[in-house]
Amino acid sequence: MVIYWLRNDLRFHENVALEAAVDLSFKSGQPICALFTFPDGWNEVGYGGLSRFSPRRKAFWEDAWRSFSGRFTHGPAVAAMADEARDALERLHASTPVSGIVFSKSFGFNEQRLESSVCDWCLSRGIAFQTVENHDLFSEAELPFAVCDLPATFTPFRHLVESNGAIRLLVPPASRAREGGSRRSNFEPDERSAFPWDGSEESAKARVEAYLWESDGIASYKVTRNGLLGTEFSSKFSAWLATGALSCRYVWSETLRYERERTANESTYWLRFELLWRSFFLWNARKQGASLFAPNGWKTQKEKPQARGMPSVEGFERWSLGKTGNALVDAALNELVASGFLSNRARQIAASYLVHDLNCDWRLGAAFFEQHLLDYECASNWGNWAYIAGVGNDARPLRAFNTAKQALQYDPDGKYRDLWLGTDWRKESDSD
Repeated sequence: MVIYWLRNDLRFHENVALEAAVDLSFKSGQPICALFTFPDGWNEVGYGGLSRFSPRRKAFWEDAWRSFSGRFTHGPAVAAMADEARDALERLHASTPVSGIVFSKSFGFNEQRLESSVCDWCLSRGIAFQTVENHDLFSEAELPFAVCDLPATFTPFRHLVESNGAIRLLVPPASRAREGGSRRSNFEPDERSAFPWDGSEESAKARVEAYLWESDGIASYKVTRNGLLGTEFSSKFSAWLATGALSCRYVWSETLRYERERTANESTYWLRFELLWRSFFLWNARKQGASLFAPNGWKTQKEKPQARGMPSVEGFERWSLGKTGNALVDAALNELVASGFLSNRARQIAASYLVHDLNCDWRLGAAFFEQHLLDYECASNWGNWAYIAGVGNDARPLRAFNTAKQALQYDPDGKYRDLWLGTDWRKESDSD
């Protein structure tokens, strides 16, 4: 039996790991078993005593898995917890001998440790294993530099990968991966949410079709991407990219096709620009390892002092409950907890306020976002929080937002705050 071990590659389209498993199955004449291990931290308490998965975030991942497993026609599809991966493999091997395992390489520190454990299990039993780069635009071998030499900031990274042609343009193989059956969705979005979709691959591809080819939303992406309300101000692809229900290479290729067939402008490029930011954080996570979670990040500066008269725990609790008294920040936290979604602009405002106004430990904010964000990825989340805190990949020593200016620019009529706070904030708060 061939094992296709999947975690964050819950899709049939543009899935080189699945294709490799199918190819191995055809060559060996053996069936495939799809073993899915739920993500690291599924039932764990993380930093600050915070649960690493909210029920909503779990439901989104379960949706993605149900969608995949319900259409997998090559053989059995089973699921286990991440920390049970070796036990699950042992049980499968005991029932039907395993001849080979194929899986995608990860970027997170904990995920890579799990991969090493599975590789050791294979080696101890003489089982062949094949690893595939399947979660980013390019593989490590295609980088124009060694991972240890990854540029410290984004712009040099972008220039290098763009000028050296590192990005693999999607040329779909003659796929042997069969899919069929049907899917069930148990994901229930908040009626106010800017992200009302379920976690399935079908929803992911439908969203790409709608945003590019039906609404032409990509053509104005750079102009609208800092919005706060509604489904159309940004692509909303990130949650599916996180679970792997959507391939970033597929998105990249579709934007290029859009430029060939419709129009090319700064906005159409800017969506790819944001995919490159995601790539930068992924490779940075592989480079930094455990230091991604260090209080001082990966810079040699001193830890930020706590504010006088505002204990870190008290400030964090008020922030996490949406009770800081700053209406824009409180609205953002209410949206995050209720829906699992938060726009890029609102994330930066909320993060800056926790770190620079409340002088709280940035890692508490990162852990809280991990708990709730549907699109949580270890690399982007912790990388962005360190960036805001000034201990990561930002060349600037301080990146603090003036919430009053942000409110005037991005929520001038207060509709976003009305949606997530009701209208009483207009009487109770003039802080922003």
